[in-house]
Amino acid sequence: MFCPNCKYEYKPGASRCPDCDVPLVSSLPLEPETVAVYDEPVTVLETRDASIILIAEGMLEAAGIQHWLRGEGASDVFAGAGMGVAPAGGEMKLVVPSGDADAARKALAELLEELKWHKEYPDRERPGELDEDFEDFGEEPNEPEER
Repeated sequence: MFCPNCKYEYKPGASRCPDCDVPLVSSLPLEPETVAVYDEPVTVLETRDASIILIAEGMLEAAGIQHWLRGEGASDVFAGAGMGVAPAGGEMKLVVPSGDADAARKALAELLEELKWHKEYPDRERPGELDEDFEDFGEEPNEPEER
């Protein structure tokens, strides 16, 4: 015997659920099958640079966002060929379910902004980078003294 409300199973002979105060039934109706809905993946990052892909994947994992890597160089990123540029000029795409696209872009916002800046100004250092900050101290570091 089962409670149709809380689904608790009782020994034969019981007639009411003491918690829900409803009559018991001999069997519970079958639960409808959960059907997975797959939506079209959305590309949130496209690059030939495997190191950028690895950084972005870490950021998405930290945000708990499911993601996949697609493209010609994708299989080589973790196979040893990849800490650099994708082979044969292949673009790698980092994709997420369309329902997670906004959250993924938000998680990657800082990285995407940095990549955009370096694409627009490839020969310039971004303000606030290490070399520029170092010059703000006004002097070079002292060499260690010999003893």
